[in-house]
Amino acid sequence: MQSVFQLAAVHGMLYTGGNVAFAPDGTQLYSPVNNYLSAVQLQQAGHLSLSCSNSTVSCFDLSPDGDLAIVVGQRGLGFFYSISARVVLDTLSFPPNCTIAAVKFSPCGKYVAVALEATLQVYTAPAKRVVSFHGCHRIEQLHAVLTRPITNLDWTADSAHLLLCGQDARMKIVPRQGKQHQKGMALQQNALIGHRSAVLGAWFTNDDGSEVVSVAADNVVVTWHRAAITRREVLQAIATAQLQARVGEDNNAEASDNVEDRDDTAEEDAPSPRSFLERQRLEQLRLEGVRVSVADDSYLPPILRHAYEVKDKFMLAHKGSVSVTAFHKPRGLLAIGYSSGIFAIHTLPEAKGGELALVHLLSISAQSLTAAAFSPNGDWVAFGSAHLKQLLVWDWKAEAYVLKEQAHYYDIACAAITADSTNIISGGDEGKVKVWKVASGQCFATFTEHTGPITGISTSASTNAFFTSSLDGTARGYDLVRYRQFRVFSPAEQTQLSCIAVDPSGEVLATGSSQMNKIFLFSVQTGKLIDVLQGHEAPITCVAFHPSGTSLTSGSMDHNIVFWDLFNQNDSGERLKGDGEVLDIGTEVLCVTYSSSGRRMAVLTAKQEISVYETTVANEPQLIKTFLTAFDAAGGWRKEVGPNSANYNTHFTRISFSPEGEKLLAGGDSKWLVLYHATQGYVLKKWPITTNLDVQGAEEQYQWRNATEAGFLDDIDVDDDDIHLTRRKLLEMPGSRHRHFATGKRKTELKARAMDVAFAATGSEFIAATTDGLLLFSMRVSRPRFQPLQLSAQVTTAEVRQQLESGQPVLALIGALNLGDNALGVECLRRMPHDAIPVAVTAVPSALFPLFMRWVSEEIEQCRGLEHVLLWAQSLLLHSNEAFGGVAAQQDPRVLPALKTLQRSLYQHRLLTQLSRENYFSVKYLADATRMSTSTLEPFEDAAKET
Repeated sequence: MQSVFQLAAVHGMLYTGGNVAFAPDGTQLYSPVNNYLSAVQLQQAGHLSLSCSNSTVSCFDLSPDGDLAIVVGQRGLGFFYSISARVVLDTLSFPPNCTIAAVKFSPCGKYVAVALEATLQVYTAPAKRVVSFHGCHRIEQLHAVLTRPITNLDWTADSAHLLLCGQDARMKIVPRQGKQHQKGMALQQNALIGHRSAVLGAWFTNDDGSEVVSVAADNVVVTWHRAAITRREVLQAIATAQLQARVGEDNNAEASDNVEDRDDTAEEDAPSPRSFLERQRLEQLRLEGVRVSVADDSYLPPILRHAYEVKDKFMLAHKGSVSVTAFHKPRGLLAIGYSSGIFAIHTLPEAKGGELALVHLLSISAQSLTAAAFSPNGDWVAFGSAHLKQLLVWDWKAEAYVLKEQAHYYDIACAAITADSTNIISGGDEGKVKVWKVASGQCFATFTEHTGPITGISTSASTNAFFTSSLDGTARGYDLVRYRQFRVFSPAEQTQLSCIAVDPSGEVLATGSSQMNKIFLFSVQTGKLIDVLQGHEAPITCVAFHPSGTSLTSGSMDHNIVFWDLFNQNDSGERLKGDGEVLDIGTEVLCVTYSSSGRRMAVLTAKQEISVYETTVANEPQLIKTFLTAFDAAGGWRKEVGPNSANYNTHFTRISFSPEGEKLLAGGDSKWLVLYHATQGYVLKKWPITTNLDVQGAEEQYQWRNATEAGFLDDIDVDDDDIHLTRRKLLEMPGSRHRHFATGKRKTELKARAMDVAFAATGSEFIAATTDGLLLFSMRVSRPRFQPLQLSAQVTTAEVRQQLESGQPVLALIGALNLGDNALGVECLRRMPHDAIPVAVTAVPSALFPLFMRWVSEEIEQCRGLEHVLLWAQSLLLHSNEAFGGVAAQQDPRVLPALKTLQRSLYQHRLLTQLSRENYFSVKYLADATRMSTSTLEPFEDAAKET
């Protein structure tokens, strides 16, 4: 019994907050999804979910080569994640209560800058992409470089200096690693001051760092250029101007004293005469001149020594306040996103006094934009809206969407897989129904006809249709060919529908009511009500058709399961209504499910018991096994009940049978998805729904330090910039002794739970609708790409040949693949023992699999040992998940051409196949003849005597 399911992908969400970034080649878009990074394929359908953090991702950045990512979570941990190896290489620890708004790789890829509120830290990136190598070290830390939190970072082209901007309306240029400050040395910072509001973005517009552009929250864009004078000369000029102003005021005062004709009003308004010391000080300044800092600035580079002055200032008039900005340096494009959901693209003026030309203006969302990024070539711009969980990629030249995805606004209430296992259907609490591709994870159809939360989804194996039920009192049928609604099923009375099921033929639809305790039967062809089944005394929780189609099973909160015989007729041929067998369970029924053959039925009850019945005869269930699931669902603490929540208040609500009827999948109000043996009741495997510690129920240890008199600290907004605290308008809470706990503000937090689970008809995949999205588990998941042999310097030709001689052919083959030596690889293939071929196929890493398949294809075409190479081809197709349905087959474009090459190589031996089939009986006759014993003819003895 196979239970080697692994998490293959997370569908249903592509963006939940934070920044977004394009891959260096522009083919992928990376966006945060809770504690994952979602890599969306833009040129071909598909996406990959990378689990790279233990908490919700707040910001991230990609290295210039696109293979390394720095990911920072909200719990103060940063992770260096290798995208190709899909493994964390190193970690960084930050203060837990510190907000990190920006991280940025240097253009050379050797350094990483991190903005910890108003503090700047610079680290070295891992030089070797090896887990055991600790190559991340802090080389610079500037405390309070700005007075308010830093909002954006940008590097110079030589990776020597950084440009910072913050909420204090200031910008600064600082060195990557400053010299040790000594007495008499000038300050190694260059300030740019000219904005009146928070600066959300600032970038160098040329390679030498002499031009800068900045965007402020008050819709002001300012361009800067480096002046010819130094900062010291600017300070000298400012001090001289202030001196002249003071001296001019003094001269005006002396001149006014010489005037004799003054009225009383003029005497009252005149300034008070200067004292003797003030006059002496002004006289001394006239003689000696103004004094400024004499610090040595000769060692500073021009970017720090020379001052920056305003070149142009532009006041934009777009609707809303600026929420996010992005800049494309090669083409000089500036994208500005607003809180009103619109964005504008401008081009910077080439000369002073030019206009900030508007290239494009579009409204793409109803909520504030929270992320923006340009593609490497500048043709595409990506925007994200965290409030709507929306991700957009817009081609501003063609004025068309490259990508437009939006998750369910609220939780996913239910989900199902179509009969061909190619599509996933999800229904949300906001009333929308979405259809997702299993292979790519992209939503290609959205239906908005329901006006209430979706309560059930049922697919029809015989037709290309699926059906949904909702609390709005209607059930609807949708066509997966034309992607439209084709039928509405409404009961005669207004009620709320809680469950739905369709018979195997796709002709009869059954819906259960949670208010009227009735079951409504509809004809799919006409949409008319066929019958109403009454018999339950409490709300109906689930309905399910027997796979034979002759019986309908319903479960209710009245402790009963009823088996309705839908085709029972009397002698006159009339159908008997309400004829059903009642099975008393003794507790509330939560879920009923059948195996695909109909031989077994499983029932989940409120006592957390799963009962498995033999249902060869649909109306005569025979109990096989009953087992308890409460201890399997336990795990994770909930702050509302304290540390004992690991043993209480967690339970399963949904179960699903595997197609063969040997496995049961359970999920619900718990952090676990559990796979049971259906007839024995023991646990085959458990998977956590999420590893995000910011989700309730995911953490195992109770956090006593966060418990206060007002609740948990994570639930209370204690920021100093809180509007209630700044204005001292506190919403007092009774019994509160701390001003931070008196605001009454609370945060919302996700809870680890599964709303629905479903097996695919193939049995090799199943889905779970959770708070993290649609989790897809599959047996056909490729192995991790990280292999130590790929990174070791000891992999040489001599080492590979030594492994061949010492009886290690599998390691020798992998070493040859790492080296890419074709001749050495062919030698390894030919010298591989027959019994080691399946082991070698399963040991090949995903990154080397296309090359391995090409070698096997060429060997089939050229090698004379046909039996040996056919064993390679057979093992490659039977014992590997890479070629068919694996993640590598979906993400690596080299797999499909290699597979076609293998097919062509096998097709070349078709003549041998035909000859073998034609001569099969002849060869069999000859083989049997060789096994026959030869006999000699001897004369009879009687005949010999007569002669």
